[in-house]
Amino acid sequence: MGSLKRRLLSVLRYAVYPAFYLLCLLVFFYLTFPWERLKERLVAEFAATQTTKGAEAQRLEIGTLTGYWVTGIEIENAKLIIPPSAEELAAADLAARTSANDALKEIASGSKSLDELDGGSDPDKPKKSADDKDANEKDADDEEGEKVARGPKETVLLIERATARLQLLPLLIGRVQLKFDVEAFGGEIHGSVPVKGTGNVNIAVDHIDLAQIPLVKKALSIPLRGILTGELSLSREEGKLSKSVGSLNVTIDDAVLGDGKSKLANMITLPAAKLGKLEITAAAEKGLLKISKLSASGDVELSGEGSVKLKEKWRSSVLDLFVRFKLADEYRNKDDKTKLIFGEPGSKIPGMIDSQPKIKRAKRDDDSYGLHLYGSLKTPKYEPWTSDEAGSATPKKVKEPKEPKEPKEPSDDKVTDPFKRSRPKTSPKPPSRPMGTPGAERRNDAADARRRREQGAEDAPSDPLADVPLQEPEGPPTEEEAPQEVPADDGAPQEEVPAP
Repeated sequence: MGSLKRRLLSVLRYAVYPAFYLLCLLVFFYLTFPWERLKERLVAEFAATQTTKGAEAQRLEIGTLTGYWVTGIEIENAKLIIPPSAEELAAADLAARTSANDALKEIASGSKSLDELDGGSDPDKPKKSADDKDANEKDADDEEGEKVARGPKETVLLIERATARLQLLPLLIGRVQLKFDVEAFGGEIHGSVPVKGTGNVNIAVDHIDLAQIPLVKKALSIPLRGILTGELSLSREEGKLSKSVGSLNVTIDDAVLGDGKSKLANMITLPAAKLGKLEITAAAEKGLLKISKLSASGDVELSGEGSVKLKEKWRSSVLDLFVRFKLADEYRNKDDKTKLIFGEPGSKIPGMIDSQPKIKRAKRDDDSYGLHLYGSLKTPKYEPWTSDEAGSATPKKVKEPKEPKEPKEPSDDKVTDPFKRSRPKTSPKPPSRPMGTPGAERRNDAADARRRREQGAEDAPSDPLADVPLQEPEGPPTEEEAPQEVPADDGAPQEEVPAP
């Protein structure tokens, strides 16, 4: 017993020193790691991915970056700055031109003066002296700020705090699983996603305020308010998202569409429409996410069903959704603007929304509208849908590239000629006679034809050039054009051909 105890003490003595060394190594590595250099590297790597986007390049700013436990990092006050798109700049430019044209019309009609359009001078406002430079500069800065505010603004996504770390247990079986936790937009987003190899996707969203997410308004062109809560769980088979199995549950409480100030499609403002509780339920099987429930009840009654074919790049996933919505009579009678746009209930005069060809064809007998959304999630499209059965709409077919036709193999009973296919159907034209000296050749041919006719040769072909008068070439005749003696074939005296 005493020998066993001494042996254990000797083993522990030799094990404590390596363990103490590893502990000190990890502690000092964590304390002396250059986190500031890592932050600069992350910002530089992100900027390198945006070099090809030109004026639409996004910017990343990180407040602080430190370590989190042993295998993770922690980020605070991170900002993703998204500049306005080309469409937003074009819409702002069009609005500015329209406003300028309206101002010129008012000046031309005499209803307003140039000083009134520029803001003019307020008689109740005390005048400032030229020596008051600070006040004048402040007013100039305020005016400049107002001018900048009129144009499209940059979209800023603020992440208050975010942590991410590699999970140690999945590493033991060869999986690289990343666990994250984000505090932003008034709520939390947490879960885990695979970075490499197989693994499950689990994302949970808790009390996210949609009004604090500028991308929602940018995508819908009008703001959407509400508290988002949901959960997505996918089990990837063979490590592919296109073969995943799982479920999706999303709920938006107190959803409100619009605020009465923002313009719909940059055209017209609408009063806020209460959607109530918006629910979405779906189940995934072999990469096909089938939406079984999509409903909302309020100023807008919404219902729908369909599916989403998942792809490895989620923005390339294929959407096939059938949606039907109907505006409540109370909302249509809210004010004169809603009556003009959506039409007064019971009236035979259609609203302005029905002037659009697609919207008009999507209207049903019960004053509801049906739309079929299809295409990729990045660029979805829509078309009218008036049937009660999903899948009855026929989206436009995408032209697929034609496959090259294989050449037909020749049969054995026919003689094959590898050059026969390349021969033209019409016989080629005989090569033209070289130019040479046309005067001498014509004279020789005419002399031969005349000699044959004098000899009475029956088989001598007639030459159409025999009776054609020869043209005298300009300048003295050359040696080739000089008269030549033609020997007789039957011993007859030779005859000289006089020069013309």
